[in-house]
Amino acid sequence: MQERSSVRSRILLIPALIGAGMFFSCENDLQEVDRVARLGEIPQETMEEVRLVYTDSGETRAILETPLIHKFYQPRERMEFPNGLQLTFYQKGMKMESRLTSEYGILNQAERHLLVRNNVVFINFIRQDTLNTELLNWSQDSARVYTDKQVVVRGKTGVFTSRGGLQAGEAFDWYEFNGVAATYYYNSKTDE
Repeated sequence: MQERSSVRSRILLIPALIGAGMFFSCENDLQEVDRVARLGEIPQETMEEVRLVYTDSGETRAILETPLIHKFYQPRERMEFPNGLQLTFYQKGMKMESRLTSEYGILNQAERHLLVRNNVVFINFIRQDTLNTELLNWSQDSARVYTDKQVVVRGKTGVFTSRGGLQAGEAFDWYEFNGVAATYYYNSKTDE
């Protein structure tokens, strides 16, 4: 009789252990699925070696080039540029005016807003000015770029630094500092 209850205990113990193992393994998988779904980490589209052309009245105004785009539709429509981007602005007749580069970018399509960060460089070829910062916003609707982070602008006449950021035209054809912290002018006689 004792053998029978021992066998019965073993028979009941095996399904209980299997059920407990399934419960704990499913919980971890469900947590991972929930984390991924909640953060929106999975892009709905991925594109490589992309070149987007922005036109106005049939004229090319800007060309955006990037090695990789992740496109998301939820929770809001956006394009992420995890490997950086290059955005070149043109004047009429396809004359290159300026170029913006960064190591990361994200475009909110509904708001027509591009945020770039990490080693941001914006060069205006006509004015011969170069802007360096770590974060820059481009509002397509207002045709302006802006930041509240420190910027350094190097031009023909000097180097200008602002800890309070700046506002500028979308092609970096003009700019206005939020607060100048330091200005260094070149000596035109010795630099020529």
